[in-house]
Amino acid sequence: MFEIRIICDPADADRVNATLSEAFTTGPVRQHQARDGQRTRLYVTADHRPEPEPCPAPEEAYALAPSIISEIGWTARTAADRPFYDGSGREFWLRKAVTRPTSPPGPLSA
Repeated sequence: MFEIRIICDPADADRVNATLSEAFTTGPVRQHQARDGQRTRLYVTADHRPEPEPCPAPEEAYALAPSIISEIGWTARTAADRPFYDGSGREFWLRKAVTRPTSPPGPLSA
Protein backbone atom coordinates (compact mmCIF):
# COMPACT_ATOMS: atom_id res chain seq x y z
CA MET A 1 0.00 0.00 0.00
CA PHE A 2 1.02 3.58 -0.49
CA GLU A 3 -0.20 7.05 0.34
CA ILE A 4 -1.15 9.60 -2.32
CA ARG A 5 -1.31 13.32 -1.60
CA ILE A 6 -2.91 15.63 -4.10
CA ILE A 7 -3.34 19.38 -3.90
CA CYS A 8 -6.13 20.54 -6.17
CA ASP A 9 -8.94 23.02 -6.63
CA PRO A 10 -11.88 22.13 -4.34
CA ALA A 11 -14.16 21.85 -7.40
CA ASP A 12 -11.92 19.07 -8.78
CA ALA A 13 -11.78 16.96 -5.60
CA ASP A 14 -14.65 14.61 -6.54
CA ARG A 15 -13.31 14.06 -10.06
CA VAL A 16 -9.79 13.38 -8.75
CA ASN A 17 -11.16 10.92 -6.20
CA ALA A 18 -13.22 9.10 -8.86
CA THR A 19 -10.22 8.84 -11.18
CA LEU A 20 -8.01 7.46 -8.41
CA SER A 21 -10.68 4.92 -7.50
CA GLU A 22 -10.73 3.69 -11.09
CA ALA A 23 -6.95 3.28 -11.21
CA PHE A 24 -6.31 1.88 -7.72
CA THR A 25 -7.99 0.13 -4.84
CA THR A 26 -8.45 3.07 -2.51
CA GLY A 27 -9.45 3.66 1.08
CA PRO A 28 -11.42 6.62 2.35
CA VAL A 29 -10.24 10.05 1.22
CA ARG A 30 -9.11 12.47 3.90
CA GLN A 31 -9.64 16.06 2.85
CA HIS A 32 -7.97 19.13 4.38
CA GLN A 33 -7.60 22.73 3.39
CA ALA A 34 -4.22 23.55 1.82
CA ARG A 35 -1.92 26.08 3.49
CA ASP A 36 -2.77 28.75 0.94
CA GLY A 37 -6.43 28.52 1.98
CA GLN A 38 -7.61 28.29 -1.63
CA ARG A 39 -6.90 24.70 -2.55
CA THR A 40 -7.69 21.31 -1.03
CA ARG A 41 -5.31 18.58 0.04
CA LEU A 42 -6.51 15.01 -0.54
CA TYR A 43 -4.86 12.09 1.22
CA VAL A 44 -5.67 8.63 -0.08
CA THR A 45 -4.34 5.25 0.96
CA ALA A 46 -4.14 3.16 -2.20
CA ASP A 47 -2.98 -0.19 -3.47
CA HIS A 48 -2.46 -1.62 -6.91
CA ARG A 49 -5.41 -3.54 -8.29
CA PRO A 50 -4.89 -7.29 -8.42
CA GLU A 51 -3.72 -8.68 -11.73
CA PRO A 52 -6.64 -9.72 -13.93
CA GLU A 53 -7.20 -13.40 -14.54
CA PRO A 54 -5.41 -14.66 -17.66
CA CYS A 55 -7.53 -15.01 -20.77
CA PRO A 56 -8.64 -18.54 -21.55
CA ALA A 57 -7.00 -20.45 -24.38
CA PRO A 58 -8.96 -20.34 -27.65
CA GLU A 59 -9.89 -24.02 -27.29
CA GLU A 60 -11.47 -23.29 -23.91
CA ALA A 61 -13.10 -20.02 -24.94
CA TYR A 62 -14.78 -21.50 -28.01
CA ALA A 63 -15.49 -24.98 -26.63
CA LEU A 64 -19.28 -24.51 -26.78
CA ALA A 65 -19.36 -22.41 -29.98
CA PRO A 66 -20.98 -23.90 -33.07
CA SER A 67 -18.66 -25.07 -35.85
CA ILE A 68 -17.96 -22.85 -38.84
CA ILE A 69 -19.72 -25.41 -41.07
CA SER A 70 -22.83 -25.10 -38.92
CA GLU A 71 -22.70 -21.29 -39.10
CA ILE A 72 -22.22 -21.26 -42.89
CA GLY A 73 -25.15 -23.67 -43.25
CA TRP A 74 -27.40 -21.58 -41.02
CA THR A 75 -26.50 -18.39 -42.89
CA ALA A 76 -27.07 -20.00 -46.31
CA ARG A 77 -30.45 -21.47 -45.27
CA THR A 78 -31.58 -18.19 -43.74
CA ALA A 79 -30.42 -16.15 -46.76
CA ALA A 80 -32.10 -18.54 -49.25
CA ASP A 81 -35.46 -18.21 -47.52
CA ARG A 82 -35.71 -14.42 -47.77
CA PRO A 83 -35.08 -11.53 -50.17
CA PHE A 84 -31.77 -9.65 -50.13
CA TYR A 85 -32.84 -7.34 -47.33
CA ASP A 86 -36.13 -7.73 -45.57
CA GLY A 87 -35.24 -6.18 -42.24
CA SER A 88 -33.50 -9.31 -40.95
CA GLY A 89 -32.38 -9.05 -37.38
CA ARG A 90 -28.94 -8.25 -36.14
CA GLU A 91 -28.16 -11.93 -35.50
CA PHE A 92 -28.39 -12.80 -39.20
CA TRP A 93 -26.07 -10.00 -40.32
CA LEU A 94 -23.51 -10.69 -37.58
CA ARG A 95 -23.42 -14.39 -38.36
CA LYS A 96 -23.19 -13.65 -42.09
CA ALA A 97 -20.27 -11.26 -41.51
CA VAL A 98 -18.41 -13.81 -39.39
CA THR A 99 -18.64 -16.56 -42.01
CA ARG A 100 -17.70 -14.34 -44.96
CA PRO A 101 -14.26 -15.19 -46.40
CA THR A 102 -11.66 -12.53 -45.72
CA SER A 103 -9.64 -13.22 -48.86
CA PRO A 104 -10.46 -14.38 -52.40
CA PRO A 105 -10.75 -18.16 -52.71
CA GLY A 106 -8.15 -18.48 -55.44
CA PRO A 107 -5.30 -16.57 -57.09
CA LEU A 108 -6.22 -13.29 -58.72
CA SER A 109 -5.90 -13.26 -62.51
CA ALA A 110 -4.06 -10.42 -64.17
